[in-house]
Amino acid sequence: FTDLNEENLNAYASPIAFYPPMLNFPPHPVGMPHMEHVIIQNLSPDTSIHLLSISGNTLHTHCSFFQDKVILPGRNTSFDVVLLAREEGSIEDTLFIHTSLGSFKFQVTELYSSGGDLHLELPDGESEAPKSLWEIPPYETKPVIKANFIARVEKNHTAFIRIRLNCTGQDYILLPVEVDVSSAPGIYSLQRYLTLEC
Repeated sequence: FTDLNEENLNAYASPIAFYPPMLNFPPHPVGMPHMEHVIIQNLSPDTSIHLLSISGNTLHTHCSFFQDKVILPGRNTSFDVVLLAREEGSIEDTLFIHTSLGSFKFQVTELYSSGGDLHLELPDGESEAPKSLWEIPPYETKPVIKANFIARVEKNHTAFIRIRLNCTGQDYILLPVEVDVSSAPGIYSLQRYLTLEC
């Protein structure tokens, strides 16, 4: 389907409709997949539509198979679109839905992925932890999470860690993390620990 032209690309006079009409993914980190559901409606009152395939023009979006390969008149089916951003910044993608009636455009737009340089893990490096790890008794301190920063680009980096709380009147703490990456040797954090009070 690389030889698409205006004759077989029915982008605007379409017998099908998409819900939502286009996808606008929310911001999320590079390398973290995010999935959205798309419904295809057959607007024809008397013609069935055979769905053949889906193709795109970037490596950032991936699609599932259609739920049903034939859409009866007035009926619908669905498929999933997964965004797996490979680089930071805005991306636009056009998906082509190839059918028995031609190929139709579906826009995936204004994708913004934040940097994936800040990684969070449990203090002991395990993938799971008991609930007791997150409970901090009054007047005590204990490590609950370890943040690692991978310095790949020389610039000022800002990220945020959102910590959910069970305190009255406050649902979460938004903890800003700012890191200056430089090629000069001997860069150390001035503050090794953060004290959080509820």
